[in-house]
Amino acid sequence: MAERTREALAKLPGQDLTSYDYAGNVVVDSRYQSLRVQLEEDEYALNTAREELHDLERAAARDAVPLEWRR
Repeated sequence: MAERTREALAKLPGQDLTSYDYAGNVVVDSRYQSLRVQLEEDEYALNTAREELHDLERAAARDAVPLEWRR
């Protein structure tokens, strides 16, 4: 399971999850909160992956690689 960090908490508007374990990971009080934190982390990772894909496609276009070859 993904590590629950203070950065993950900062991405949750209106959530006040302030419990931490000895390692500084977030301790959530319910399954719902746990899933919300996981969803936020996954959405962040998805957006990062989309940005990286966009960068790769731009680099391929710059190198004149046909679109058909990139798909």
